[in-house]
Formats: sequence, structure tokens, C-alpha cells
Amino acid sequence: METENGVREGVAYEIARGSGHPLDKRPGFDVMVADAPSRHMLERFIETATQAHWRLWNNGWSPDTGSASGILYKPCGQKEAWLDSFVRPHPGNQVRH
Repeated sequence: METENGVREGVAYEIARGSGHPLDKRPGFDVMVADAPSRHMLERFIETATQAHWRLWNNGWSPDTGSASGILYKPCGQKEAWLDSFVRPHPGNQVRH
């Protein structure tokens, strides 16, 4: 597994290439962990990452320190919009005709 570390817009991140789907470790997915000094910075980072086809898996923040972290994922090499078979729309959000 190859890893890439960096900092973008004040948010430190690590990408684990080919580490598997965050739910079940199914092969073929990259996972990125992002650590930010604030929720606002993490939210901006996630917004930018989703434009590059990353999808948010989980995030949280510490009320004590104000820091925030998130886990994002996408299929390896993904360059366009995609759907995850594990993510299903909530029945209450479906359009009825």
C-alpha cells in the first residue's frame, strides 16, 4: 500500500492508496484521513475534496481543542462522479410520483 502525506489549506492529510473500502476493506479504494485545526477548515477541505470525487465517510471534532478530523474515500484512480453500492438513499428522502 502506497501512502501520500501533505498539507493543503492548513489541513494535514494522508492518503492510503489501495487500502480498501472503509466499511469492509473491499479492494479498489483509496482512503484519506484529514486533520484540521478547526471544523470550518475541515469543512472547506471536504468541500474541495468532494469536487475531486472524494466522498466523506465520517468526521468529527473535539469541543475541547476545536480540532476536527475526517475520513474520505473513493475508488482508486476515480476521475468522475460515482455511486457507492453501500450508500443507499433514506426512504424518507425519495421522490414519490
